[in-house]
Amino acid sequence: MSERGRMKTMTKKTETKQAETVVENKATGEAIEKVTGKVAETGKAVSGLFSALTTGTRTALEGVIAVDKTLLGYVGEAAKSYAKLGRQSFQASSMSELFDLHVAHAHDRIEQNAANTREVLDLAQTKAKEAYAPIQEVVSAYLPEKKTAA
Repeated sequence: MSERGRMKTMTKKTETKQAETVVENKATGEAIEKVTGKVAETGKAVSGLFSALTTGTRTALEGVIAVDKTLLGYVGEAAKSYAKLGRQSFQASSMSELFDLHVAHAHDRIEQNAANTREVLDLAQTKAKEAYAPIQEVVSAYLPEKKTAA
């Protein structure tokens, strides 16, 4: 093979290698763009989740405070009720009247405690749902759709 033939062959091999490198570089660039997009997408999802967790935690704390205030209100009502019972007890004219006062008070407190318990449970459930709502909104976007039975 002549020198000129060898140069043509080497030039052709070089051109082929350069073309292969260009194709590889293009594929690498596309892969980098794809990964960069996925990283940005993941970053956005994580940011959304942390934002939802912050909002949910704040709402949960507000709910705990609301429940605590409600319970403290009930404690105040009970204290007033017992103070009133004490005053009435001193004014009772007989043991029978005193006994009736205490039975009526006990019955009233049982009913009031049952009503208060229902109210606190409803309030706690409502506040828990409010706290979970922002988290559920973010997480549900990544859960598969539930199929309904036909």
